[in-house]
Amino acid sequence: MNINFKITALSALFVTLSATNIVATASGYIEQLNADKETVSVISEQKKSLLINNDMTKNVDTEVKHKPLTQQQKSTPLARALAQSDNKLTEKSFYEDRTLNLEISELRDNSGLVYLGGKVSDAELSGYLEQLKAELGEEQFAIYRQHQAARDHQSFHVTLINPYEYQTIDKAKLAPKTQFRVILHGLGRVEKDEKKSYFVVASSPDGQFIRQNLLLKNKDFHVTLGFYPEDIFGVSKGRDTLINK
Repeated sequence: MNINFKITALSALFVTLSATNIVATASGYIEQLNADKETVSVISEQKKSLLINNDMTKNVDTEVKHKPLTQQQKSTPLARALAQSDNKLTEKSFYEDRTLNLEISELRDNSGLVYLGGKVSDAELSGYLEQLKAELGEEQFAIYRQHQAARDHQSFHVTLINPYEYQTIDKAKLAPKTQFRVILHGLGRVEKDEKKSYFVVASSPDGQFIRQNLLLKNKDFHVTLGFYPEDIFGVSKGRDTLINK
């Protein structure tokens, strides 16, 4: 009887211990699983943070590369210095001499007068036209330009032999030369009575040589850009008329 009771008690104790071990083991597994979940969660959050930071970095890089300067940034000493440097380079190009090779041809104004000269492209004169606009203002610039464009058929030229000279010269003496070199010096201006004229002051040793062979006196070469109400003739249009000397 005692033996059976002891066996039964031992069996119960064994079962209790086994159950306790199982519970402890299970609890350990659960705690480990929870810890793993927390670790995974932390890692996921870190990955998200890294991705967000990378995106922000890319956005910052993109903004730095493509975002235009703000007004405050433009007002910094460095920005002002760079802008002034660019402006000086642009202004300097207005005053630098430029050499053109022009084709000699018969030209005609809107009144039918015929003369010899060389056409000059708008592109070659763009800087001088911008300078003239700054000098006159947009409204006056448009008026002066309209008068010149109407007379010269919307084009620019350098006169080599004027209409009155062309009627008197011996055309048989005209050299077969088809081009002459012209040097542009800068924007000039003359005024007479109520009239005012703007032009690019020029010189041409080639042109003077051609004129001398035709027994014509030296000439102040120029490219008329605008005038109002009429152009001015019979006055100097040489370097002494340059606005910026």
